[in-house]
Amino acid sequence: MPAGQAAAADEHFARLHRGVDLLMRRKLPRKAIDEYFDPVIAEAGCERLLEGEPRTYVARTPAESVFYLVQAARQDLKAVVVRTPCADAFYLKGYALLDLGDVEGARAAIERAVALAPRNAQYLAELGHIHHVERDWEGALTIFTLAEDSARSFSPEDARLGEVTRALRGMGFSLIELGRLNEAELRFRESLQLDPDDEAAQQELAYIEQLREQAAHAPE
Repeated sequence: MPAGQAAAADEHFARLHRGVDLLMRRKLPRKAIDEYFDPVIAEAGCERLLEGEPRTYVARTPAESVFYLVQAARQDLKAVVVRTPCADAFYLKGYALLDLGDVEGARAAIERAVALAPRNAQYLAELGHIHHVERDWEGALTIFTLAEDSARSFSPEDARLGEVTRALRGMGFSLIELGRLNEAELRFRESLQLDPDDEAAQQELAYIEQLREQAAHAPE
């Protein structure tokens, strides 16, 4: 990447970081979108990256980069892996829109992030969460299953545990809603094996037991 482009990317990443502070600490999602996320999307030409050839990808690890390039080669497609703030900008905008209650807008933004990084477990988990909000349990299960595999295969080492367990919990919650309690229990127990302090998994296991007790005492 030329020095000028690298400097611009650095500035855009810094602006996203400032927007995250506004979103997470000050709880101002609309301001974060208007003053940070949308300007970065516009200035970095993020929408253009989703169009035409070569197919553009964003990756967090070398293994993820290789995966995208190999998959593209198998499909006889031209592809590049670039350093750009665009995937993060779309993801953060989607997160903020969901916070504002705009589920449709959030889905559109997160899907753009996933288009740039199809095996990013963090993005996939947020898309799975949107399916939960929409009560699409089968769709959520499919996405969280891909998120788990992606986290194990491609997530950075310092993020892998959190992203694997997040995906397992998402799978488990989907399975509860589908009435597949035994499978759900396995996912939450696997999450606890990886992280014994996973309170969310512990709470869901207690909920599963509650559901079983209710079913056992339900009138026939």
